[in-house]
Amino acid sequence: MNAPTDPVEPTRAVIEEAALWQARLGYEESDAAERARFDRWMNAHPSHRVAFDRMSRIAGRVAQQDAVSQTALDTMLTKRPRRGGLLAILLLGGAGLLGWSAMRSPIVRVHIADARTARGEVRSVRLATADRVTLDSDSAIDVDESRRSVRLWRGGVMAEVRHGDPREFVVRTSQGTARALGTAFTVRIDGDGTIVAVIKSRVKACADEGARRCLTLSPGQVARLDSAGAHQLADVDPVAEAAWSEGLLIAEDLPLAQVIDRLNRYRKTPIRFRAAELEGLSLSGAFPITDGDRALASISAALPVMVERESDRITVRRR
Repeated sequence: MNAPTDPVEPTRAVIEEAALWQARLGYEESDAAERARFDRWMNAHPSHRVAFDRMSRIAGRVAQQDAVSQTALDTMLTKRPRRGGLLAILLLGGAGLLGWSAMRSPIVRVHIADARTARGEVRSVRLATADRVTLDSDSAIDVDESRRSVRLWRGGVMAEVRHGDPREFVVRTSQGTARALGTAFTVRIDGDGTIVAVIKSRVKACADEGARRCLTLSPGQVARLDSAGAHQLADVDPVAEAAWSEGLLIAEDLPLAQVIDRLNRYRKTPIRFRAAELEGLSLSGAFPITDGDRALASISAALPVMVERESDRITVRRR
């Protein structure tokens, strides 16, 4: 879809912001301070008012659903916070997708998923099947315990699979599946692909499309699933691959730019840097993923870089 050319026509980002505001203001805990922030947002650009007016009309249509439709909506949103459910419906309507088929869109599902983490949060979920799934920062999953499967919509997970159940444990994404033939593996959405890495035993990684569909992976082996098929990548250290689930980033001669990129997964305000300026700098060590100050202190002690702080902005530069 082409970007809007009319300066008053809302972009997708503005539509999502308007949906958030509609959901917030319809929630009983909104207060005067939040209302003031909303007023500033509304006055910032004409497209904001256009988008919010559309959201208000959509919210009104949802409130006027007949009994059958309202029951269906209530069932769909069971066990989700009311504000999160309304937000998902508004996003659908604002994008012109108000219909049941659109509920499978990752953009929508992340807002009403069975389990979610905020940026900087890592959380383990013990399933009724006795399997354990650990969600990385800013991740969202749906769980189907009857089929012993997890649908990853955003971010990454580590699955630790219980032995003895005859059913396969499966993690699904938009690009394919990872089926456990053993005990532990990670799955991460990476742009338009999915990265599967094995920690213990074996995993069968299969792409939904492409010439070469499936690869059976052993510990340390990694595959990317995308529209061209399944591709094996360079091996990794299984301990380092799983370290994020314990709150650590383990680097072994890893380029500094990649270290900062990984630390940024857990930060609301990313560390700024210029990749070209840091080229040629690598480091090894273990860094706490949720304690940015300690990680930056270790980096600046080990490499010829300086950390500049200005208000809430942090920049890493070469000395």
